[in-house]
Amino acid sequence: MVKQPIEPGVKTGFFVSGVTMTLAILFAVVLQKRWGMAGVVLTQLNFAALSLLTAHFFDWDFKVVFPCKPPRLAQLLGVLILWLGSNLVVSAVTQILVRLFPAGMAFTAERLSEVIGSVSLPKAIVIIGVLPAVCEEIFHRGLLLYSFRFKRQWHLVVVLAVIFGIFHVNVYRFLPTAVLGAVLSYIMVKGRNLVLPIFFHLFNNVLGVLLIFADPSYSTVGEIPSTSLSQAFYWAALAPLFLLLGARLLVSKEERGELTNRALWLTGLAMLVLYVTANILRFAQ
Repeated sequence: MVKQPIEPGVKTGFFVSGVTMTLAILFAVVLQKRWGMAGVVLTQLNFAALSLLTAHFFDWDFKVVFPCKPPRLAQLLGVLILWLGSNLVVSAVTQILVRLFPAGMAFTAERLSEVIGSVSLPKAIVIIGVLPAVCEEIFHRGLLLYSFRFKRQWHLVVVLAVIFGIFHVNVYRFLPTAVLGAVLSYIMVKGRNLVLPIFFHLFNNVLGVLLIFADPSYSTVGEIPSTSLSQAFYWAALAPLFLLLGARLLVSKEERGELTNRALWLTGLAMLVLYVTANILRFAQ
């Protein structure tokens, strides 16, 4: 009797994400508590191994679950523009969180800086930059994304964003990582190439490592000028434009017209709302 593969769907997606994330987090706690940074390496490798084993168990085609192909230069440029736009949003979100939870955000940032600074720069690039970019994307944008099926693509993007935020097991990092998770998932949905979210993740992590080594106070939340929240929203007002431009470069020329027609007015509206918000914050200070 021929074994029938389990079909992806909403129930399948939540089952796979629930079981695999629980196992991954449990393994991570044990490994990192016992072996420290070596445990971090094993944790990342475990994410990839767990993804491959789960796909094999469900008899899913690896080429479909983890599609990889050489990206177009325009797509790589689009990913970088999407990174810029998403980080403008993350900056504004972080400024809000700093004001709501100053102690928690400061502890989180200082702890992250300590972890990265506990090893040499080459090791930090590999452990914090390369391994999470590859292994976590295999897990999230490979296995988990494939296991879900929704009628609307934005439902998938939102669900995976929430899962990515929960995955980092830090209440103060939930919103920033969820924003990045949404953009990473969008890149995979539109680009249909695992290399693209890996490139985004790699660029984001390696740049963060380099900045922390260049200035150890980079990730430490200290006294923030009273004007920085409004300034963050002024910059964030540009984010929708960058996100639209980056999204257009991800897809083929035939798809760009449809994407622009749907998204152009939403982009303008979002920019207006953020700009008005920035002015309100400026005059309220």
